[in-house]
Amino acid sequence: EAEMQNGQRSVALLLAERGGTVDTADALVKLALERNPLLLGQQQAVQAGLAQVKEAAANGSPSVALNARVSVAEGGRTFEIPTGDVLNPVYRNLEALNQRQGIPVSYPTLQNQPLSLLRPREQDTRVVLTAPLYAPTLEPRVKAAGAAAVAASAGMEAVARHLVRDVKVAWHGMHQALAQKQVFQASEALLTENLRVYQVLLEEGKVTRDAVLRAEAELLAVQQAVAEAQFQADNAARRLNVLTARPLDTEIRIQLEPAVSATTAGAQVGSAVSMQDFQLPPELRQVLAGVQARKSLEEAARKNFQPTVGLAVEAGYQGTDYSTGSGTGVAIASVVLNWRFSDGGLRDAQLGAAMAARRQLELQEEEAKAQLEGILRGAGERLSLSLQQVRNAQARQRASEEAFRIASLKRDAGALTQLEYFDAQRVLTDSRSAAVTAQAQLNVAIAEFELAKSAYPLPAQWLQLKEESVKK
Repeated sequence: EAEMQNGQRSVALLLAERGGTVDTADALVKLALERNPLLLGQQQAVQAGLAQVKEAAANGSPSVALNARVSVAEGGRTFEIPTGDVLNPVYRNLEALNQRQGIPVSYPTLQNQPLSLLRPREQDTRVVLTAPLYAPTLEPRVKAAGAAAVAASAGMEAVARHLVRDVKVAWHGMHQALAQKQVFQASEALLTENLRVYQVLLEEGKVTRDAVLRAEAELLAVQQAVAEAQFQADNAARRLNVLTARPLDTEIRIQLEPAVSATTAGAQVGSAVSMQDFQLPPELRQVLAGVQARKSLEEAARKNFQPTVGLAVEAGYQGTDYSTGSGTGVAIASVVLNWRFSDGGLRDAQLGAAMAARRQLELQEEEAKAQLEGILRGAGERLSLSLQQVRNAQARQRASEEAFRIASLKRDAGALTQLEYFDAQRVLTDSRSAAVTAQAQLNVAIAEFELAKSAYPLPAQWLQLKEESVKK
């Protein structure tokens, strides 16, 4: 018994002192929130959503552009001015009249004048201002983009909260495995000594061969349990390294904490239950924001049947060169009305698609509410059950420790068989292992309940955005 307790203390001190820094669950949670690629990817999705809000809002602002064109043309359509056809007959008549009067006057013969519709060289440079005066679809599209950004941020919060839960579950899994390994190693030391004693007794003829074989079998079983516990600890460590985006072989140092009493375990559960008031899980808030976005898109599809009015103002210079003299300036101001009366059913189809998408998310909202309510209830029930398991496991451990103490005294007095002693020792090891498992399951249940209540105090950067901040 004393050897087993000394083994527990030595392992804890070794893990705490080797290398100095101890990786606590909270420290690994913080590291995961800073480095996990899945969470960082969700953060970029939120940034993209905010950029789309700005893009949608910018569609309602005036835009100014500089348009410049330089053209060189040859050939093309021409228009002929009939100056010769009109004036030459008049000139001939005048010449005939003058000759009758003896006046020698000669008039020129004119040719028709060709006029090219394309200038051989032309430039057109102007500044263009356009602005929407009446755009009924603009506001609902901005609202839809804002709701989509809020939904993306709710999804980011959901990923962050699940990441916190996963890190805690992996950390407690590693802690459980190391604690069980510690229990089995203490038992291994005791069984190794027992095997040595029985081998000596066999040589002295005081016990039979089956006693030594039984001791060997018990020792091999515990050694296998030690190996399995180490395997579970290594798996949990690799999981933690994946969640924190570190190389798989990065060493994780955990200080084994002493087993808590049933009273302390009850206090842990009470603290979990009394966490901040219940708020809607981010998964449900994501669906609700998605529904709002779909409603806004549906509104935009309805308003797409209305006309739009825009303003266009242009001012600049045009001509054969870039001179700015008289007659080269141009200015145009226009108010443009656009009202489509028929589009082959395009807008009707868009409205139908928007309505169907909105109804689809409303159905998902109903399902999500039912599922999340079940998750919360299940987490609360599991929490209560885990607390009861801790109390029962600790009661069995106390009973097995007392039974083993008595069995040790009887064995020393020669009043207990070797089989009965091994049974008492195995029951003690199993009860201690069960107590470690029960404590780990309670810690996991607390993490699950914390997730169900969305109660873990996340940094502000991982929380869902408020609609007011999105508008800003």
